[in-house]
Amino acid sequence: MIMEKLDSIRAEFPACVAVALADITSQTVFCVSAHRKPPQERIDAMCEAAAQMLDRVGFPQECVVMSENQTLVFLRSPREPTEALLSICTADMDVERFLTQCRAQLNDHAPAQ
Repeated sequence: MIMEKLDSIRAEFPACVAVALADITSQTVFCVSAHRKPPQERIDAMCEAAAQMLDRVGFPQECVVMSENQTLVFLRSPREPTEALLSICTADMDVERFLTQCRAQLNDHAPAQ
């Protein structure tokens, strides 16, 4: 079911290159949806970055990192705080609309077993 949600996010947002669900505490990636799956090292690095960003003082729920050619979006699950949605997007991503859709998907997501 979660793979269907990740696939649906990518289908709705062509600027989303890859989206994954991970446990940021153990830095374990549960699943990845991508047209061309990035190398495992890149996914692991993205999970590590999300853990560092989302475990800062104040316990942020979302983090967006923008560069000249890509946008990384990390969202903590409201139901399972150790889980997060990790996304690699192109720089031209409509971040607000993307965040709105990802929030909705995370709110509907039951915790991973």
